[in-house]
Amino acid sequence: QDAIGRLGEGRFIVALPGSSESAARIIGQRIRAAIASQPFSTDDGVIRLQVVVGVAALLANDPIEESINAAREAAQGEIESPSHLVSAGI
Repeated sequence: QDAIGRLGEGRFIVALPGSSESAARIIGQRIRAAIASQPFSTDDGVIRLQVVVGVAALLANDPIEESINAAREAAQGEIESPSHLVSAGI
C-alpha cells in the first residue's frame, strides 16, 4: 500500500511499493508540478513552493535507511542542477 510520511522540517517520503523506479519518477514529477502550480497567500504576499524529488529503489531485504539516504543524494543532485526544477513562475 502506498504511504507518505514526514522525515523532518520540509522533508517527506512517499513509499510506492509495487511501482517501478520510472513510474515513481513520473509520480514525483506530477507532485512537483501540482505543488508548483498552486500559489499560497501569506501576509507578505503570494508565494509558490518548489519541490525537489529524489527517487531510490528499495529491495525486499534492504534497510529503509539506505533507500532514504539514496533518495536524499538524488534530491541533492537536483538542487545542484537547477535546470531539473519545475517552476510555475512568479
